[in-house]
Amino acid sequence: RRADYPNAKRPWPDYFEGKWLAAEFSRKAIFLISMDPEGNAQTLEHFLPEYHPAGPIDMKFAPDGDLYVLEHGQRLFHSNPHAKLVRISYDGNGHPKF
Repeated sequence: RRADYPNAKRPWPDYFEGKWLAAEFSRKAIFLISMDPEGNAQTLEHFLPEYHPAGPIDMKFAPDGDLYVLEHGQRLFHSNPHAKLVRISYDGNGHPKF
């Protein structure tokens, strides 16, 4: 929510306000879920459909407005060279970029 970071350098547009971002480990995707006032899911859409995270396991917004996604990688319970931290920022022109 924008109110959590009122001084963000790169705030996200109103379109994302009140929606839930959900990481899906096995589908290698992040989904944007719209909720009604009672908390029921209304719509589901791919967030950045061109981005295919390798096992996303956690996400968090930073005070500057950027979204950080922690990717576990492809293999479970092993050393994983594909694990990484990805920063996604809103460029102000209508496009998040990673």
